[in-house]
Amino acid sequence: MKKMAFFDLDGTLCQGNSLILGEGLVEAFDQLRKNDVHPVIASGRSLYEVKELFHQLKIETFILAGGCYAHFAGETILNETFSNSEIESILRLADRHELPAGYFNQQGYAVTKLSEIVKEHVGHMAITGVTVAPDFYHTRPVNYMNLYMDEKVEAKIDRNLEQLVDRMRFSPLALTISPKNISKGNAIQKVMDRFAESEVETYAFGDNNNDVSMFKVVNHGIAMCDATEQLKYQADYVAKTEHGVLEGLKHFELI
Repeated sequence: MKKMAFFDLDGTLCQGNSLILGEGLVEAFDQLRKNDVHPVIASGRSLYEVKELFHQLKIETFILAGGCYAHFAGETILNETFSNSEIESILRLADRHELPAGYFNQQGYAVTKLSEIVKEHVGHMAITGVTVAPDFYHTRPVNYMNLYMDEKVEAKIDRNLEQLVDRMRFSPLALTISPKNISKGNAIQKVMDRFAESEVETYAFGDNNNDVSMFKVVNHGIAMCDATEQLKYQADYVAKTEHGVLEGLKHFELI
């Protein structure tokens, strides 16, 4: 039986938003391959952010942008984007509430304006070199967007947003929005379709609510010790230490 393991990045393979791998994980990924377990990254990040990390881990199959983008066997098998009309509907709502927006694809990103809340957010995320380009989407694809606001403002407009997009919050000052029905779980199904004639045992490692969709489609879900309660409820195994990935891999005898 083939085995595949899907790994979130922030808060799972990497501490916080650092994109710095936890101790022993490079060696663990090498051992996975020796044990015929195929490792896959499944993250909300974009490709331009994680190329160096992928090089470290020797990753060839990955799901990015929260499930908008997937790459398998040297081929892009999924690249979901907003249409211009969808973006303009989002921007009209944002303008009514004076909210800055951010555009993201696999090559880069831009924001509509560098307001104080955007500056605070990028400082929190340790981001540098922010590009301001309100018309970014006119010439480049957009996999997902950010609306920069706190949870109080989000509560006021959530009903309007719900009709347009799917939402997920990873930061106190930014709400990530994506096209409807996009998730890591749906992207995993696309990857698994490539193994339609083979029986595959699947595992997923995560810490946040956007990992719930992964846990619902794999055979075994492993939640980090500080994962959200919603994710822990869906998990088959909850880590007891801060080395949750290594702990889970050993628990299921993958390494």
